[in-house]
Amino acid sequence: MILLALQEEIKTLIEKQQGLMTRLKDEEAIWKSEATGTSFSPAELDKQISALASDNVKVQALESTIAVIGTMKAGKSTTINALIGEEVLPHRLTAMTTLPTLIRHKPGQKEPVLKLHKLDVFKALLAEVNAQAATVEEQGADLSKINEALDTIKNRSGDIRAEYVGKDEIHQALFLINDTLRLAGHDGFNVNLDNYLTHFTDIQSLPTVEIEFRCLAGSPEGRHAGSLALLDTPGPNEAGQSTVLKRILSEQIEKNASMVLLVMNYTQLNTEQDLDIRNQIRGIKEVFRERSFVVVNRFDEKKHNDLDADRTKKLSSDLLNDSVDDDFITPDEVFPVSSHYAFIVERVNQQIDEGVPISAFIKDEINKDFIKAAFGELDDDEADELTYEQIKVKSDRLYKRSGYAVFTRNMLEKAYTKAGENSLQAALARLKENSGKIDRFTAVVRGGLAQEMDALTNSIERTQKLVQSIQFIYNKLDEVKGVGIAEYRANAQATLKQHVGSVKDQISVEFSRERAKLIGKLKSEVDEKSTQKEQQQRRHWSGAAKKELLIIESDLNNLHAQIEKHSQGDGVLEFGSDRNAAVKFAEKASAVLNSIFMSMVNSLQQQLNELEDNTKHEIQVQLFGQLEQLCTDYEVEMRGKGFEFNVSLADSFNLDVLGGGGFNLKPSDAVESYSETVTHSWKKKVKREGWLHKTLKVLSFGKRSDYAEVVETSTQDVKRYKVVLNDYVEEAQALADGFYADVEARLAKQFEDKLVPAVDEVFAKVISDVKGIEEALENSKKLKDESVSIISRVKEMMDTVKKDNLVCLKRIEIAIRGIDALKFGK
Repeated sequence: MILLALQEEIKTLIEKQQGLMTRLKDEEAIWKSEATGTSFSPAELDKQISALASDNVKVQALESTIAVIGTMKAGKSTTINALIGEEVLPHRLTAMTTLPTLIRHKPGQKEPVLKLHKLDVFKALLAEVNAQAATVEEQGADLSKINEALDTIKNRSGDIRAEYVGKDEIHQALFLINDTLRLAGHDGFNVNLDNYLTHFTDIQSLPTVEIEFRCLAGSPEGRHAGSLALLDTPGPNEAGQSTVLKRILSEQIEKNASMVLLVMNYTQLNTEQDLDIRNQIRGIKEVFRERSFVVVNRFDEKKHNDLDADRTKKLSSDLLNDSVDDDFITPDEVFPVSSHYAFIVERVNQQIDEGVPISAFIKDEINKDFIKAAFGELDDDEADELTYEQIKVKSDRLYKRSGYAVFTRNMLEKAYTKAGENSLQAALARLKENSGKIDRFTAVVRGGLAQEMDALTNSIERTQKLVQSIQFIYNKLDEVKGVGIAEYRANAQATLKQHVGSVKDQISVEFSRERAKLIGKLKSEVDEKSTQKEQQQRRHWSGAAKKELLIIESDLNNLHAQIEKHSQGDGVLEFGSDRNAAVKFAEKASAVLNSIFMSMVNSLQQQLNELEDNTKHEIQVQLFGQLEQLCTDYEVEMRGKGFEFNVSLADSFNLDVLGGGGFNLKPSDAVESYSETVTHSWKKKVKREGWLHKTLKVLSFGKRSDYAEVVETSTQDVKRYKVVLNDYVEEAQALADGFYADVEARLAKQFEDKLVPAVDEVFAKVISDVKGIEEALENSKKLKDESVSIISRVKEMMDTVKKDNLVCLKRIEIAIRGIDALKFGK
């Protein structure tokens, strides 16, 4: 099997590279001068040897490790328990995880087992903490925050052992371990915690729980078998008391994790607690690019008007990317979930599988949360009537609501099926990088020792000049950046001015059209009223006709007043009391404005694309091109001494600073209301009273009406609606100004936070490599003062190490091709 053959080959290569690094580290003559660089030194060699040891463990097990990161109360433990399907990690109100803990999927292992690989270290720490506990209590210090931890070590310190079986035992063990560490880090205890923590720098030293993950039970291991583990890590608000613990955590994640799972709290998005964890990923963003996932836990606490799933994914992605100033996470890699729902469903399924009687299930207090979440509030009689068929249907629905089905399918199962490949690939990446460093170092030392002293001094001076030349080229970055931005600003301002003018022109056209329509409608009403007036004037000149004529003339006066207002052309459209017509027009005007806005956005984006292309070209030609030429010339000059020097240019950068946006004036907001005093005339019936009416009614034989019509006139305040042209123009101007300011700010951010660091990274790597060469040459120079036998020994060792390393490098490259063949199924 290809995978097993690669596994054995990589284990051999790890051992060989560790041996080569140990030989270099142990040769004291090389390190007589204190190394100032970070590319190669005894300390760096020690670090890489340790990292290779961790790689060896993972390669042996073909294990892929997912580091789980999250703040306290984000639901990290619940998330892990839900993934496992068993409450392996206990809950408490205070910080629980103070030391990274490994939870490994072991098919067939139904009952969890915790193993303490550093039992002697735990025993020694517990003894020291216990010895000081009594003294701390006697001093009368404020122990309110550590009373729980003190009780733990008093009652359980005699129960520390190498192995614990079952979740209850594991809970007590983890309480004891974490409380002991908390007390050791407390100001009242005089314990050098850092000395103990240094024993936990390797993954094989961590407390380890082995159990079958229920979501992976029965799952195929993939084409290439491997194992999967979750690394439970202390959050920033749990591990803040120890600098060493922070360093260990960072190293554990970088050295041992194949992927990162970030747990965020839906109820704390964009809060200070959320910012803590987002800042934690800054240092690992490059290592885990495209190998990270996010769960936004407690999504079940969403209220009616809160962010929905899509907006939650977008916000979480934006917050993380803003925190690291990079496109680290896409919305598709964010999963809003309820770990609580997923866990209680797993617990229900486990009881069903175990054949727990339905009556016992209903009465068990641990199932109350499930019954409430799945069925709502039930009284005792309703609960007693439940059946497992109903429970199974509801549990399936609740699991779907939890979001875990999509999450595990996209993250956990994929990681499991690729675990073998991932562990081998990670080890090969480290082997290849180390092999390049060994080759460069041995080449420089060998070349330096082969030179005469004067020639060696000249080589050192030549290398120092190279550093100065590289720095000189780098200093041109500001000039290249400044020219591009200045040209863009000039073009952008002209574009904005042009589009604001277009807004004014096109909205004015829309206003003119609508005004003509309104005046035409009013004139039609005037014509109709005028016809009615003429008809009334031709009628017999009775009291009733006079009254009707007064009303018509009142309406005509009001219509003429409205026409007069529309004819003034002052950029105001009057819609009278018809608010719906005003809103409809405002919607149309807003649509026009949005169309112009999008045209502006597209125009500015095109200019930004040109700026990006031009800046890329200038950086490539003026900076990287000259940098490559410098290094090439240096290589040619040094090649005769056996030194090889390669430069890799930076990846392209992207200046996409125009995000979503649009016209901000809502149609309803564009409609203004006001009150106008209007004179109205109308007919009104008035009851006739008195002796005269009664007499006339008798004389008319009862035909006289009891009511008389009169015309009344009054003034009243009437609510009117209008749309003002200047509102749109001013809003468009404000929008353009604000948009330009936003683009300016984001453009500066792209250059300062993205482009500049990218260029810095290239130059920093080159300068670091060149300074490493300089240090190696300096070491060679100092070696010249040693005896002939020592120089001869070092030369011989360098020749052997370089030769053996080149053989390893060729085997590494063959192994990488083998991994690629596995990935693509060849």
